[in-house]
Amino acid sequence: MRAPEPTAPVSTQAPPAPTSSPPEPGPLTAWELFVLRHTKPGNLAVHGASFVLFWVGWLAPLPLGDWRWWLLVPLSGPVGTAGHYLFRDGGVKLKEATVDPLVPLFVTRMFWRLARGAYAQDLARARARYAAHVGARPDPTPEGA
Repeated sequence: MRAPEPTAPVSTQAPPAPTSSPPEPGPLTAWELFVLRHTKPGNLAVHGASFVLFWVGWLAPLPLGDWRWWLLVPLSGPVGTAGHYLFRDGGVKLKEATVDPLVPLFVTRMFWRLARGAYAQDLARARARYAAHVGARPDPTPEGA
């Protein structure tokens, strides 16, 4: 009969916390839904034009003293909507793009996150939460779209 082998010392420290938490189940936030509908580079480029129209339309009339610049603001919504149709990047309705006050704020947030290199993390998290919520494949866009 052999002598028992010595066991490793037992650690009294707590295990390290995971670096990223798993996606929480439940409905997606408005931001996550927005992110899932803004994934294709072409659509993001069209939204870049829409972003410029929106903010120039709001800011240019002040120093230039010409109210006609404000006409760019309502034009920004249809331009952004066109990106969804041209590049088949998630569904969006013209009314949503022109009436919802969150849309210009989310577009601004999207470009801020893109500039900081954090938008890819937002997209990965939104896809994981979508998959956890519906139990489907991580990408909610139709195949071949």
